Amino acid sequence: MNFLEYDRRRLDTQMYRLRRRVEEISGRPLPVKTLRNSGYRFHAPAALAP
Repeated sequence: MNFLEYDRRRLDTQMYRLRRRVEEISGRPLPVKTLRNSGYRFHAPAALAP
């Protein structure tokens, strides 16, 4: 068994569940983008001060 691949799939599963739950509660998607073959990145839109 390749434990590194197992951990990656486990993280993917947890991110899927987190995204689904956040969107269910807030009605907006989780501001985390998937970086192919790299991981994840927080990506929230910048808010301009009035």
